[in-house]
Amino acid sequence: CLAEALERHTSTLRKLDLGGNVVGDAGAARLSVSLRKGGALRLLMLPSNRVGDAGAASLAEVIGAHPQLEELQLADNKVNEAGAVRLAEAVARHPGLRVFVLDRNPIGDAGTAAIANTLAPPPPPPPPPSTLPVDGSCDTDGEGGVRLASVGQDAARVASETAPSEVEGNISAAGGKTAFGNAGRIGIPAHEVMPNAQPPVSDAGLHALHLCGCGFGDAGAL
Repeated sequence: CLAEALERHTSTLRKLDLGGNVVGDAGAARLSVSLRKGGALRLLMLPSNRVGDAGAASLAEVIGAHPQLEELQLADNKVNEAGAVRLAEAVARHPGLRVFVLDRNPIGDAGTAAIANTLAPPPPPPPPPSTLPVDGSCDTDGEGGVRLASVGQDAARVASETAPSEVEGNISAAGGKTAFGNAGRIGIPAHEVMPNAQPPVSDAGLHALHLCGCGFGDAGAL
């Protein structure tokens, strides 16, 4: 059968397009057994195949087994809320997947809301601690306090005695460039000193989500 034949080619298979057939949940489960062993698959296309929630759950296992998978197309099937959630969870864990097509599946408001919640980005990390001033302004006294004036003065002296060439050679640091500012601060990120400098943008993550004709209204969209 086709599933058995695919098992012999998982290391080279890049695209699998079975659109417009009657694969159904049972066929999706059988394909999953063959494909979830891993391989080089980049495009998995099963539109119009009567795949429901059980089949979607089987295909979700395939997503995780193929780190190079870039596109999953499941338009015009019978996936409901439960299947949509399983697929969305797998997509959220796959940073290489770019396109997720679920057009004209009856996922409704609940399924759409579940996808939105699953694919929501994690909260941003806390901001880094403030840069230590070297002018002694952090100087504190008292019981349990810390005196930082001497630290600031030492840092200011080192900065003033450092040759320009040495400063230029030390402006690289983990996480980006640093600069000695006029205010006597060290370790300032370059994009704070130079407004036109932008932090790098990651290309990982979902680029296209298709949910046309999925039967959701304002409850699912808002």
